[in-house]
Amino acid sequence: MLGPFVAPALFVIILALGAAAIAAPRVVLIGVDGASWNVIDPLLAEGQLPNLAALMARGVHANLETVEPVNSPTVWTAMATGQPPEITGIAGFMVDERDVRVPRVFEWLAHQGLRVGMYQYLVTWPPRPLPNGFVIPGWLSGGPETAPADLAGSHRYDIEGIRSRKGFWDESFAELARKPAAFNALVERFDLDAGAVSFYALDNLSHRFWAHSFPETFDAETVAELEPEFRGTLQKAYVGFDAAVGEITAALPEETAIVISSDHGFQAHGSPQRRWSFFLEERLDAAVPAGEDYELSGGFAYVTVRGFKGPFEQREAALASVEAWLESFTTLEGDPLFWAQPVDVAERPAGFERGLVETLKQNALRGLGWVLGTQLDTDAHGFVVGFPLGAWEDVWPDGKIRIGEEVVAARDVVYGDGFSGNHLPTAIFIAAGPGIRGTAERDRLSVLDVAPLYAWLARAKVPEGLAGRLPVQLLDPAALSARPLETVPADHWPRLPISEPDADEADLEKRLKALGYAN
Repeated sequence: MLGPFVAPALFVIILALGAAAIAAPRVVLIGVDGASWNVIDPLLAEGQLPNLAALMARGVHANLETVEPVNSPTVWTAMATGQPPEITGIAGFMVDERDVRVPRVFEWLAHQGLRVGMYQYLVTWPPRPLPNGFVIPGWLSGGPETAPADLAGSHRYDIEGIRSRKGFWDESFAELARKPAAFNALVERFDLDAGAVSFYALDNLSHRFWAHSFPETFDAETVAELEPEFRGTLQKAYVGFDAAVGEITAALPEETAIVISSDHGFQAHGSPQRRWSFFLEERLDAAVPAGEDYELSGGFAYVTVRGFKGPFEQREAALASVEAWLESFTTLEGDPLFWAQPVDVAERPAGFERGLVETLKQNALRGLGWVLGTQLDTDAHGFVVGFPLGAWEDVWPDGKIRIGEEVVAARDVVYGDGFSGNHLPTAIFIAAGPGIRGTAERDRLSVLDVAPLYAWLARAKVPEGLAGRLPVQLLDPAALSARPLETVPADHWPRLPISEPDADEADLEKRLKALGYAN
């Protein structure tokens, strides 16, 4: 028989043990947008990334093959669903949760009774509330909504109003410093079984500071223009991310499996790109007849205007207006600043056929667009692509240009905040913890394999028919034999209900422009 003091003490110990078990997440995904082995490997060799090195030493690491097109919304959605873009419905930036056609792994787990939390995972706005968990959407959010609602505001990745290179630098390093503690507090508050936290600093900085970090890959003129205070930015940022990983993993018990993944890597762009300002979109409203359905998309080196489907002659006239508008950009001396080229998508009726030379030009442009990451064969009436001519070099940044009868400053049309880093299709992958075997050899897998692996580490089932496969070569054979992956029919779990937002797409467009992903 237990004494009067022993029994309460034992009861307290049992409660404590039970609480510790509940508070131990089974798996945590640390997403890091844009992380690249070509930056990590030299820093590992120098001993500057001890936390990543420790995870790699007791686990596995791999080259992660991504999907096309290589942009963050597309890849992160494919990663979380185990399905390619043609199934997820996500292949660009102007999307939100309502466009995602299939459930993510986080929903699979929630349906199986697990407490799941997503901290700033992309394309999760407006949120689908996870029972007993949380959703804090990423920077593509069109509004402040979170689930539960009391998380709104303080946890949002805030790039509102940032326009300067220094502003992006400050916000990126602030994210690395503050996000680990915020995520750890959420893990504890919601007593998670599975969690995910996403970092965007490395992508943000790699676009803007690749030349500052790897000047040896650029010409002397570019290097001479680099601001000294930003030299070595990426090396510092990766050290900061390693510290963030250390802070997160130190707060988790040893029985938590850790998965670190990026969506793509980075490489030098060759020469820094200038990007177009909001000016073009504002002026385009006056260039196209009222009521026409179009959008300004384009890349950084050129301007692309897409005309949506509609009455052929009406849409043709609208795009002709765009072509004339781009050709009206000149220096004050009258030198043209754009070569404007139409690209047809809709079938052309009798009387509107193109000649052989024009057809060849358009086919060549479609091929160039594919190489540069812009598809010119999507659902549209057609496109007009404006290629900047050499006269821009004579007027930018301090000169003036003429647009029809209007005279404006060249700096108002083109930002100097150029991108010197470009996406590389190979991403990074690191995993360690129970069920993961240890090996020093770098493996290879697909981003589509991450979702079934995450589910298996969470001891959960997965839907049938996934394009991704459980990477069994990364797993401990005994653990896999004891717990093989279980599947359910693809339609077994319905989508969780979505929270209808109060905001519209305007906020999303502002955030895309602020980061340089839209004009």
